[in-house]
This record gives sequence, C-alpha cells and structure tokens, in this order.
Amino acid sequence: MKYWVAFLTCFLFFNAFAQKAKDSTALVVFPNNGKVMVKWLPTTAKSFLVNFTAGFNLYRSEVGVDASGKALLKEKIKLNQLPIKPRSKGELAALDSTFRNATLFGYATKEQLEKKGKERNYNKSDNDDYIFAITVFGLLTNNKLAEALGYYWEDKSADITKTYYYSLQQISNMEEIGVNAINLKKKPAIFKPYNLDHTQKQKAVTLRWFSDTHVGSIYYNIYRANAQNGNYQKLNQKPISNFTSSKDKNTVFYQDSVPEYNKIYYYKVTSVNMFEKESEPSKIYPVKSTRYLESLPKIVQGMAINKTEIEIKWEMDFRDQPYVQGYAIYKSRTAEGEYRNITPTLLSKNTFIYKDKKNIGTSNYYRICAIGQGGDSLFSIMKGVYLIDSVPPAMPVFISGVCDTNGIVKIKWKLNKEDDFLGYRVFKTYNVRHEPVRMTPGHIQDTIFIDTIPKNLSDKKVYYTASSIDMHFNPSQFPPYLCVKIPDKLAPIAPYFTDYTVDKKGINLEWKHGKDQDLYQVQLQRKSPLDFDFQLIANYSGDSLKIETYRDTLTKTGLNYQYRLLAIDSTGLRKYSDKVLAVQQMDKFVPEAVKNLQVISSRPNQMIKLTWEFNGRAKSFRIMRSKNNAVLESYDFVGGEMREFYDKTLTPKTEYTYQVQATYFDDRRSYLSEKINVKY
Repeated sequence: MKYWVAFLTCFLFFNAFAQKAKDSTALVVFPNNGKVMVKWLPTTAKSFLVNFTAGFNLYRSEVGVDASGKALLKEKIKLNQLPIKPRSKGELAALDSTFRNATLFGYATKEQLEKKGKERNYNKSDNDDYIFAITVFGLLTNNKLAEALGYYWEDKSADITKTYYYSLQQISNMEEIGVNAINLKKKPAIFKPYNLDHTQKQKAVTLRWFSDTHVGSIYYNIYRANAQNGNYQKLNQKPISNFTSSKDKNTVFYQDSVPEYNKIYYYKVTSVNMFEKESEPSKIYPVKSTRYLESLPKIVQGMAINKTEIEIKWEMDFRDQPYVQGYAIYKSRTAEGEYRNITPTLLSKNTFIYKDKKNIGTSNYYRICAIGQGGDSLFSIMKGVYLIDSVPPAMPVFISGVCDTNGIVKIKWKLNKEDDFLGYRVFKTYNVRHEPVRMTPGHIQDTIFIDTIPKNLSDKKVYYTASSIDMHFNPSQFPPYLCVKIPDKLAPIAPYFTDYTVDKKGINLEWKHGKDQDLYQVQLQRKSPLDFDFQLIANYSGDSLKIETYRDTLTKTGLNYQYRLLAIDSTGLRKYSDKVLAVQQMDKFVPEAVKNLQVISSRPNQMIKLTWEFNGRAKSFRIMRSKNNAVLESYDFVGGEMREFYDKTLTPKTEYTYQVQATYFDDRRSYLSEKINVKY
C-alpha cells in the first residue's frame, strides 16, 4: 500500500510542473479528436476533503505572442457555469447507474476520511493513505468516475490550431491551484510497451515488460491470439499495474494460464494513459507453451557385475516421463566431481538401464541427467559404486616440520601416487606415550599442514603423524612420529601445595608438580621468623622429582613458618609457586585420648547412652554425632567431670555415629575417640 502512495505522489509531481509549490492539486490535459480532456487530481487526502463539497472553476486562456515574439496570455475564459463538483445526494436518483455508483463511491471515501474530525493528520494514517490512494487510482483510470466526482472536464470549444493555458480555481478560497498549457498542433505520444520477456512453469506463463519510467501510463492491457495475425483477445479484466508489485518498480508482471502444451501463443501489450487512451501495441511476442520437468531422476541401483563392468538403473516420475527427451550419464572418480558425460549420444527416453564398461576404477560415482522437451535438464543425486578393495595406500613420508617463535607449526610430506588415493588424516600429541589426537575432522588432500601451538604451553616438543586413506577409506599405517621442537619462551609451570598437616613431630607438606615435560629441578624453601629470607631445605631432580611430600621436623612450638616451591626447566627458566604456604607449629605436647567409647540404645526409654574413659583433667567433652553415615558434626558439650551422655533427640530407624573429644583448661584438645555406630 505504501508503494501505491509513493507512485501516485511521484506521478502527480511529474504532472504538476507548472504549479506553485504549495498547490495540492495537479492539473493535466490531453487533446482528443478536436476537444481537450482536462483532469485534475488531489495530492493529499485533506485537499480531497476541502474541495469535495465546494468544487472547482476551470479557466482557459489562449497563448499568443506579442510584437517582440514573447508568449502572451489572452483573456481568461471561465468554461463552467456551475461549480464542478459531485452531485448532491438528493440528485443521485436522477443519474444513470455509472454516475450514481461513482458519486456514491466519492461520498463513502469522504465519510471514511472524516471519521476522526477535521483536524486529523492525514499524512500519518496508513488507513487514510490507503483509502486516498484507491480513490486517486480510480480517478486516474476512469473518466466516468473522475467526472462524477468533479475532477474531469471536456473542452469541446477548443481550436485545434491554437495553444491554450488552463488553470483551476478552488471555490473554497478562490485560489488558483492548478495550471497547465497545451499545444493542440502537437499530437501527444502514449508510452508503447517494449522489451517483452517471459518465464514459464507448467501451464503458467509470466510475462514482463518495462514500465513507463515517466509515469505517463497508468495501466496496461494484454492481448493474446493463437496465430500471429489472428484474433487477439484481451486477457485482463482489471487494469494491469505495477502499483502493488514489490518485485521491481521498473517492470510490470502478468501471469497467464495457457490451456495446452507444445503450442505457440502470441501476445501484445498496450499502455493506457489517465484519460483511458490506449497506446499502439508492443511488438508481437510469441511464447511456446512448454512442460518443464519437475522431479529428479532417481538412481535405484548401482552394482558391479564384475571388475570391468558396472550396471546403473534409474527411474523417472510417471508425471514427467512423457515430457523427457532423453537421458545422459555422468561419471566421476570422487563424489565432489568433476563429473563428465560418458554417453556421447542421448539415451532414449524409454531407457532406464546402462552398463559402464570403460575406465572402471575402484571408486565410481554416477549422476543421471534427464533432458526435457523444453531444453531443460535435471540431475539425479549421485550414486557411488565401489569395487572390492582392501589394500591400503602407502603411509605418508614426512619431509620437514618446524615451529616458529609465534607457535605456528608447518609440516610437509610427500604426495601419494595411488589412483584411488583420497586424502590424509593428521594426528598430534605432546607425549609419545599418549594416544595422538586427530587434527583433521575429515581428510585433506594437501601435503602441507599448518597448526598453532598455544602460547602458554609448557611442553617443549610436539609430535605429529599422519595416515593416508583411499576412496574405500582403507587407512595406511602410521609413519614414525615427526618431532617438532617448540621454541622455549615460557617459564615452567609452577608446583603448588595441595595439603599440609601439623602434628607433635612437625609440619607435613604435600604438593603437585605442574604438567611440564621440561621440568628439571624443584626446590622447597622455608622462612622462619628468625630468617631474613627463604632458605633451601630440599632439592629434587631426576628420579627424585617423583617425590611430592616433605616432613619438616626442625620446627619449634608456636612459631609461624612460610614455605614456597621453585620450578626450574632445562634452559634455566624459573617459576615460583603462586602462593606462599604459612603454617604455625602446634604445641608438641602429646595429649591424652578419649578411650573405651561405648554405646547403649534403648527404644523403650527413647534414648542412647554413651560412656567413655579419660585419664587426664578435662575442662569439657565435645560430643560429635552424625546420621546415616553423614559427616560428623559437633552435637553437644558436657562438663569435664562427666564420663557419660544421654542422647534423647532421636529418630527411629536411624543409624547414628558418635565420637568424643576432650578439651583441656588451656583450650587444647585431646585426640578424638574411635567412632562408634548404633542403630536406633
């Protein structure tokens, strides 16, 4: 719909060149058989409403020349006695049906546009634009409609030997709003359609031709005949226009349904201007109605009869079969092609089997091409036929492999020469003891492979291997690994502490080495409050790198110690552990343990009784409990003089686990008792 409005605006702009910029009505003229047809068109919905009731006056002035030869307007003559406007509703009954219906259409348009009041903004309403565009299109294409709505006049008193200047006055404010001049000696030309073309599908022919780029033609008529000089019949009942076409604003389309195949139909097109005057017809355009193929041929069987002969069978949809001209067979060594025609002459349309006896390889791919009567063609989906082949190709032979300082690896190998060779699969690993990872998701046919090594990689070498495969996907053996040295720019991966414990004998440390194949040495360093810097306390290299624990017994009660690890690689690059581990040595006093923990469960009394033994002086005892093998948690506390505990907060059919620990008066704790389980 927006395109309609844009088209009409463009049209009115081109035909209002002689008007003032503020005008809202375009005036156009056209000579016809000694009279002048005059039509004016509103450019906005508001203009239509303002002038619908008030109407217009039409004036004519003869254009002459003065003594100096300049154009001169002579006396202005009013052509109409009464205002040019639609009949009132009371007069409708006296009008003929054409004028009555056209006038009713105008009133309906006026009522729709006035629905929301006089101050409505017509430029922002899509609905108003649509109604207005329909009305203007009707005024453009139908003289009767334009006359009934007060937008058309026939000047029958004009002299065909003169030049006239017409002007339009709107009665609402007596302002001149539309002007135009015409030389009746010049015969106006109407756009003649050209460049007819067509596309065809089944019995539908879509014709297209260039539209009038100067917007002089409003619509088109199309005619068809069974013979070039035959009786041409008009096909379109409604005007053909590209107003609503979104395909191409410079092209007009029309689709015709032809009744028969294999028959030539002849078309010609005329354009019609805004006064219903038709142009000369275009050149006659013949179209042969052709049935094009719609379904692909389908290969239903491909089999090797022996090592030198392959049989291919196919079928065609029964609806397309009568329109097939013949078949051609195409063949390739690979599924991707290139496919070549192996049938020098077209096979008969009734042939559905073909035996290939030439150049049979281990891999053969076929496609059937169906040729239609219209010269069109459709190819089947490819079908592969393989001869039995279990012999793998030769394994690749590496030529070189190098890694630059940016981590770009480039490896090369020699090209295989087997006839059924398909490509290569490349694999990589950083450790020859590990299974290599496939780097190519499919296969490659090149003999060069480019890889990128991560910049933060700690490995100093990378290993590549490859496998050749043939068209039957038989893989070759792997050649020995190609070792590529990675330029060392990174420090080794630092070790890191994983755990520590403190007991009466000292501090126990545990750590893990970083995954670095070039790890040469690991140092454990310690700093006490009495040291100015970290001191080396253990050094590991060679087989001792397998050690990842250390017991530091040279510690003193209450002192804080700091530990760190240092990794060194073969090039001397060093890396400290990310975090320093700080540990305080506990009192080396050895506490007593809670012993002989026993439990009695009594469902009748709804309780569980705990008893234990402890030889030292305790400030309190911590009772720890868990349900159904969950993690033990602090449950309750009893005084240091107690040696028993009654648990009454219980759930039937639950297994409980208990543990007891004593707390000394200096808040140090004893060893935990052994765990004991009981079902309640």
